[in-house]
Amino acid sequence: PRRVKELFAYTVGAASTGAGPSSANAAQGIAMLPPHDPGWGIFNPEAELSRLTRSRRAHEFTLAPLHKPCFGTYPPFAVAPSGATDELLADVARFRQNGR
Repeated sequence: PRRVKELFAYTVGAASTGAGPSSANAAQGIAMLPPHDPGWGIFNPEAELSRLTRSRRAHEFTLAPLHKPCFGTYPPFAVAPSGATDELLADVARFRQNGR
């Protein structure tokens, strides 16, 4: 890339008005996010799981819904082993919160 900002999949700033840098980002295929948007809306968990498991045994993995009280800053889904229980995912959440 010619500029460092071209390395990023999205930028954060004011909503697009149809002119200025945000419209240039749209022309380059870069998503423009409002200032307090965490960005999970541009992430497709099903497509990502398919991409990650294409050459692996896909039946061993699933998209597990994450409950917001446990995973406040995480996306709504995560790739997990197919046999993972809600209790196991809650244990993982507690470990990650304390381990940061």
